[in-house]
Amino acid sequence: MKVVLLSASACLLTALACTRLSDVGTSPPSPPAAALIAHKASQGTAAVPDSCLMDDEPNPGGEGLVQDFRLQVFLVRELRTCFVGDPCGEGTCASLNRRGGRVVRFADNDNFISLPPGDTRLKGRADAVCLTITLSDEDVAWLNEELHTFITETNVFTDGGVVLNLEAIHLPRLEVGLARIGNGFWLPPFGLEKHLRPHLRPDTDFIMLSHGVLDEEAGVSFDVGACGLTYGSDYGIGGAGYSWVPKTSGAFPFECAERGVMMHEWLHQVEFAQWFLSSRDDIYLSRKSGTHNYPPCGQAAHSPQHWFPSTHDCTSDPCAPDCGRSCSGNDVINEHVLRVHFNRHVPLVTNHCRNGIRDHGEHGVDVGGNCLERDELSVR
Repeated sequence: MKVVLLSASACLLTALACTRLSDVGTSPPSPPAAALIAHKASQGTAAVPDSCLMDDEPNPGGEGLVQDFRLQVFLVRELRTCFVGDPCGEGTCASLNRRGGRVVRFADNDNFISLPPGDTRLKGRADAVCLTITLSDEDVAWLNEELHTFITETNVFTDGGVVLNLEAIHLPRLEVGLARIGNGFWLPPFGLEKHLRPHLRPDTDFIMLSHGVLDEEAGVSFDVGACGLTYGSDYGIGGAGYSWVPKTSGAFPFECAERGVMMHEWLHQVEFAQWFLSSRDDIYLSRKSGTHNYPPCGQAAHSPQHWFPSTHDCTSDPCAPDCGRSCSGNDVINEHVLRVHFNRHVPLVTNHCRNGIRDHGEHGVDVGGNCLERDELSVR
């Protein structure tokens, strides 16, 4: 499978994409799902330019397919990790955050890292800051509500064409090292295989993971650098993509783990599936670069189901409500992509271990690489 660099600004990937903190701001709690969905359902596609309302849909006629997908969400109830680095003298400093505005400063270089407790590199490091970060029952209740709202919205925006079946899996404890991203840290799929693979199934379509960032007892938190990050299925686990959305309330004046960010990151997995796994035409996509070459705003030559934009294309997709302006936020572009661009008439292949092709890393068609092995499948 191709390795594609989609963005050089805070997101490095094949389908590694992100929601930057500036995209989210201080998100208020979501309204009740029923009221929200009733409001969303009434909006329809009114914001689509008239020039994009064409009758050349790629597969006209009929109501289209109804596809069920398995979304496995891992909630890390206790995360343990340790931070070490060089002392901060002159120059730029990186830091951990303490309540009251105090910080723990390290030199902002490659030696500022996160390690799992018990790592031999921690031996003799008096400067190590080790955190135990938990998700409370209240945190889990919030996450469940946001997940169900995101799932319901997805079904509404696709006119019932996408049904996400949620399986929430609680991981009692993870002792891991985090990876640097910008000025913060995140939890990529690499190194998580032994924790996640036992829970995966042959029909796993999408993977998402969330954890907290604040050690309540110590009053110390780490920066996240982004509100969400995603890998496509080639760098995911078990053939499925992987999205990370941290729970940040309590540590910061904004919440990353809300429905709009969840849908935004999930849509990055869908983008990869659309562009590289499914038999779907995309008239503006360069598969070599993983980017679109769009015409000017409002000047599309075909109906919008002939291409599937990234959610980061909110100002360049010629049929997007915010084309040529600044992005209005996740809710607007998420709804637009699903209502206007999602083609219900062509099956969406989401897992590269089910695409009928020998992909890079596989030793046979849909066998090997990061696909589940037969001995793993036998105990499912």
